[in-house]
Amino acid sequence: MPVKPQSFLEEARSLAEPESTNEIRHRTSINRSYYAAYHHLLETAKRSGFKPPSFSAHAALIEWMMLESSDGRHKKAGKTLREMKKLRVNADYALSSQITHIDTLECLKKASHLIEKLLVSEQASE
Repeated sequence: MPVKPQSFLEEARSLAEPESTNEIRHRTSINRSYYAAYHHLLETAKRSGFKPPSFSAHAALIEWMMLESSDGRHKKAGKTLREMKKLRVNADYALSSQITHIDTLECLKKASHLIEKLLVSEQASE
């Protein structure tokens, strides 16, 4: 069964609620939030002419959105994705750092806002 970006976001939400003290749930929710946003933006960027490279696709997408796209919405989305990537890298690799429920909610909020705002603006421009 194919997975959609929204599926990642739904999983991130389920991991974030109820307020938990389970740090692995926080880390996993941040990861799923990031990938929800990443995959949604990747689909959006491809429709606008972005061709992802076979390596460093995440950095290339962020750079394309922030610097090469002429769409102002893409520029803002690229900045948000860059912020989310920092949170995701910290959650996935900085195992000695503490990840809190607040961090989880921040990343989830950014992903939700990014996806919902882009969906609405894309539908309005069709």
